[in-house]
Amino acid sequence: INTLLHKMKRSSLANAVKRSAPLLERAQKHQWKVTSSVPKESGANQHLPRNILLLRHGESLGNVDENLFTIMPDWKIPLSDKGRAQARQAGHRIHAIAQGSPLVVYVSPYKRAKETLDEVLKVIKSPILFTREEPRLREQDFGNFQDLQKIKEAKLIRPQFGRFFYRFPDGESGADVYDRVSAFLGTFHRDMQQVNTEMNDKNFMENTTALFVTHGILARLFLMRWLHWSVDEFESLHNPPNCGLLHLRREGSEYRLCKESTFLIKAPSESGGALKLGFAMEQRSQSSSDRAAFASLVDSASGT
Repeated sequence: INTLLHKMKRSSLANAVKRSAPLLERAQKHQWKVTSSVPKESGANQHLPRNILLLRHGESLGNVDENLFTIMPDWKIPLSDKGRAQARQAGHRIHAIAQGSPLVVYVSPYKRAKETLDEVLKVIKSPILFTREEPRLREQDFGNFQDLQKIKEAKLIRPQFGRFFYRFPDGESGADVYDRVSAFLGTFHRDMQQVNTEMNDKNFMENTTALFVTHGILARLFLMRWLHWSVDEFESLHNPPNCGLLHLRREGSEYRLCKESTFLIKAPSESGGALKLGFAMEQRSQSSSDRAAFASLVDSASGT
């Protein structure tokens, strides 16, 4: 029996290798590259929006004074007056991109994100198909902010281990946030398909805009997941400023990060703005002084 099973396994393996040989040959010949999470087949992404906008919240009172985290829960910290003004300015940019087309909106449950959205909606004129509070778009959990000194010490240590893998004491790592972003994307795809179904038009979402009002590190990890960036590529990104707007635009069968957004976070790019898996970072390498400055940047509720 063992001899028979061994022969069956060898036969199955041989057949599998034989079947895969033409596919491997094509892959080597064309050197396939992945450009986004959307399949490249014709018509595969018609259920997704033309524009995907990732908006970091405006300046919060915690950005002004991080000692506030010792007396107020992170998720309850509101915007500053400057942050509200930033959000209205972002609203004008979003209005110019959407050009009156319908919007679907997802927002972090944190107060500073919801207040940012409130100010944005005072400006834009596009019809809103739905607005959803999405907990998976929340800020990275940085642990207990009542001990501010320990958090500051953790921030100093984190660059040594990398922002993706370093986990704050009693909090999350960047990898943890990446996992919940990945889980959310399945929901997002299903939501878009449902809108098309309810509108009785499988291509309805093709000319719409999706707006995500969230946090700096989550926006970067969303792009990492969507565009299949490597961990090294993520580590080289800069955090967007308050109300920094990152714009993914669908061109044909793939999404590209617009040039302004690429520059804003120092994202990997090729001529024409195409973003591809495994693109050599040395093509856009940062100087040692840039990296040293980046390592010292805050990336917490006081910085994202």
